Amino acid sequence: MEVFLAVILIIILVAIVRTLQEQAATNKRKQPKETVAFEKPEAEGSQAAARQGDYAESLVRNCKESLGDFELLPGHLIAAEESLDQADARFCEGAFAAFWDSIERAVQELGAFDTRVRTLNGRFTTYNTLVKQYEGQPPQFPIGHDCVCGLAVSARTAERLRSVVYNAHGKSQFVEIYEQRKSNPFLVAGFATFANALALMSSELQSSIGQLASSAGKIRLPPNDSLQRTQTNVANAFSLSTQRPKDVILELKSAATERKALALELLENWEQNARRQFP
Repeated sequence: MEVFLAVILIIILVAIVRTLQEQAATNKRKQPKETVAFEKPEAEGSQAAARQGDYAESLVRNCKESLGDFELLPGHLIAAEESLDQADARFCEGAFAAFWDSIERAVQELGAFDTRVRTLNGRFTTYNTLVKQYEGQPPQFPIGHDCVCGLAVSARTAERLRSVVYNAHGKSQFVEIYEQRKSNPFLVAGFATFANALALMSSELQSSIGQLASSAGKIRLPPNDSLQRTQTNVANAFSLSTQRPKDVILELKSAATERKALALELLENWEQNARRQFP
């Protein structure tokens, strides 16, 4: 009898041990799943914050590059005006080839101006895309409508180019050199030939600036925005119609440089706040 009871007791103990072992194994299998379930939302939150940080950096980079392009625009117009000054001098001297060399340089500078305006258009499109993805308050796009209106001074340079070339076409010696060059490849701002660039430069500039003005017109500066003052200065530069084109362009250059300095300071402050929000 005692042997029988001992056997029963052993069986019970074995069953208890086996049950405990199975329960321990089950708990061990559940533990990683519970840990993963807890860590998953935290990981997703970290990834989302990292994405927002990337969007913030892209917004700042976009605005800085836009400011850089805008500040360089007047320089192209100044260089074009100086080339036209040289063309006028070569025309008076009867230096046929040198005259057209100067005209080509003027067209190249206007083409570079147009290319940079179209680049600004692209940056504005990118800015709008980033703003839709960024969850915080985005930085102000630094180029407003009034600033773009100031770029219309390029129409004066383009008209001067047309006038200088028109006068040259009245002299057979200048026409002869032009005929030799008009079909030359002129891969500036998408133009195929020198003649093509001369014929379409003015309308191309109007189209590019008009598109940028339309895009920038959708931007609304908040009341008392500190950029408003420099934006008005840029617009005023163009409104000084009694000045020579080169003087107006110099005014535009000064206002653009002033705006860039102020906008960069505001961007730096915005970037610091964004880093605190999305570390």
